Amino acid sequence: MERIEKRKMDRISALPDSLIGHILSFLPTKTAVSTSLLSRRWRYLWQHLQDFNFQLDQDDQDQDQDEGEGEQYHWSFVHFSAFVNGVLVQRRNRDIRKFRLLSSYAVEGSFHERSLNYWLLAAIGPQLQHLDLSLYVVGPYNFMWFPSSSVLRGIFSCTSLISLTLDGLICVKNISSVHLPALRTMRLSIGGSFPMDKIFSGCPLLEDLYLHFNVRNTPKINFPNSLKRLEVHGCKLSTPREVEVEIDAPALEYLTFFLFIGLSQFTVNNLHNVKVADLNLCPRECQGEDHLYYIHMLLNALNRVKKLHLRSSTIEVLSKLTISHITHLVDLIYHGGDDSLIS
Repeated sequence: MERIEKRKMDRISALPDSLIGHILSFLPTKTAVSTSLLSRRWRYLWQHLQDFNFQLDQDDQDQDQDEGEGEQYHWSFVHFSAFVNGVLVQRRNRDIRKFRLLSSYAVEGSFHERSLNYWLLAAIGPQLQHLDLSLYVVGPYNFMWFPSSSVLRGIFSCTSLISLTLDGLICVKNISSVHLPALRTMRLSIGGSFPMDKIFSGCPLLEDLYLHFNVRNTPKINFPNSLKRLEVHGCKLSTPREVEVEIDAPALEYLTFFLFIGLSQFTVNNLHNVKVADLNLCPRECQGEDHLYYIHMLLNALNRVKKLHLRSSTIEVLSKLTISHITHLVDLIYHGGDDSLIS
């Protein structure tokens, strides 16, 4: 009777290896590996994974409170590195399809650099479709990771890559060329400068873009015309800066535009298919007739939008308009128009 009950309860173990592997691919890799302790049946199943999700949790870095911060972060990373290396060495399927790495980069040193480079080189291959790399700040440290030329070349010439996320303290300014013919989704939120035009020009099928940039190193942005979804965030700066922006995206349907800096030039075309727009433009130091004109230009291009959300900074600028201007603006939003908002 007990055997019958156990068989009924352990239905998952009766599933084919391929299906169990698919289920494990949705778990953090640390959890997936721990299933090897369940029974002999599960001992080696994780070694056939093609999807990896490595996360250096904040809890792992808070275990030794008595140690100095630098030592604490270093040893947390050492233990994390041993786990990641062990998994990558023991895997039986050499082709990685999805690779996500969430880690701190709190102590500058060759060990950290070598580890990150090794893991990325292990992940890059002809089957890699999704790459998500996030390096976050812990404590007072703020070191930048400079990937090796082999890593940069491998990432930005991976022809099978469908989605790419680079987030945090990663420097990619030394990219020699970009060839990502299959890339559909990109998330860039990294420190320092990076060659936007070179990156965008190498992604002919890019549809979904999230961009968080530092205008100090970005004087001009030309967005790809293949986009269907665009979310832009410009960093707030203590001193006024200006950037030149051009958007010409006839397929764009969703636009989020948070720009906390000035615009030296703003060109928008072919936004007639945008359904939803969320705008936050023109902080106090950037108000003026030019910026009212840019707002008018953008709203004019969005005259077929179905849902429009104007944030506080934009509303603050618009509140300075006369009643006649506001009436014209409302008419512009709902019915379209070509007349200038600035009289």
